[in-house]
Amino acid sequence: MSQLHLNKLGKSFDGHIAVQKTTLTIPDGEFVTLLGPSGCGKTTTLRMIAGFTRPTSGSIQLDEQIITSVDQGIFLPPERRNMGMVFQSYAVWPHMDVFANVAYPLKFKRLSKSEVAERVQNVLSLVRLDGLAERYPHQLSGGQQQRVALARALIMEPRVLLLDEPLSNLDAKLRENMRFEIVDLQQRMKITVVYVTHDQTEAMSMSDRIAVMNEGKIHQIGPPHAIYREPADKFVAGFIGLANFLPCTVVKNEKDYTLVKLATGIPDHTLTCTASPYASDSPLTVVVRPEDVIVGAAKEDKVSGAVLRKTYLGDRIDYLIRLGNTDIRAEVDAELNFMPNENVSVELTNPVLLA
Repeated sequence: MSQLHLNKLGKSFDGHIAVQKTTLTIPDGEFVTLLGPSGCGKTTTLRMIAGFTRPTSGSIQLDEQIITSVDQGIFLPPERRNMGMVFQSYAVWPHMDVFANVAYPLKFKRLSKSEVAERVQNVLSLVRLDGLAERYPHQLSGGQQQRVALARALIMEPRVLLLDEPLSNLDAKLRENMRFEIVDLQQRMKITVVYVTHDQTEAMSMSDRIAVMNEGKIHQIGPPHAIYREPADKFVAGFIGLANFLPCTVVKNEKDYTLVKLATGIPDHTLTCTASPYASDSPLTVVVRPEDVIVGAAKEDKVSGAVLRKTYLGDRIDYLIRLGNTDIRAEVDAELNFMPNENVSVELTNPVLLA
């Protein structure tokens, strides 16, 4: 296991800033995901960690060893970093069988044939490829090819495992299975992992912590539940899952709560939020997740809206509801059945207040 530390790490291409000065510490044995849209800088960050891309500022430290430092002129090549890399395309050589693909990194280790065979067999067992050593890539499924790529990355017993969108070429069911397998593998090996994806489900289901990136910088880093329930800004709230954004202004700010007025066009439409530092009349935004919108039969003493759209999702129903001059999404139990144009009561719960 190894601790990885990025200090003010940055990268520019022809004057364009791909990664802003990023500082991040990943403790021993932690699974951290860099999550964000295409072009946000997550893969560039991973490639700088791996040694495939030279940064233009900052440093990278692995335990006590500085492996990259722009100021000190230090740059260890990839083969001296003792890191394993799994690429999006697998990079499995079609002319080699599974054994040769996995054994290739050992080529320059001066090991005996028996030692190589033992290490290959051990790592194939680790990734559940027993009995497939003599098969060629075209004889394997996509998931098995991905396991070959994992085995090849693990054969050198790396201190850090780097994965760049490794599941994006798999179908949905296989992708889900591989998510569980990678997490199980990481926990059994207790290896430090840096994982890159644009898929929120992957990040939420696999990670100890998620670093949400956009335009070259980390907007928020934390455990999945904190990223989802306590987003740092509107970008994070909108990128992680579905969210309703409701403009509002502060009416009252007490020690234990903040009362805001929603700009829905409904008279005196207020909402109580957790205590905040914002002054009265501050223009803010309330974020409410669709599953936190409680929908029921219309009542005189409750805020009501009209159902615009109904989408059946199996165990739940997704409603689009017109609330005054605002449309909101609600996801409720499938047993609650309302029809388009029907008036319903609406209650907003677990609101998050953002500037």
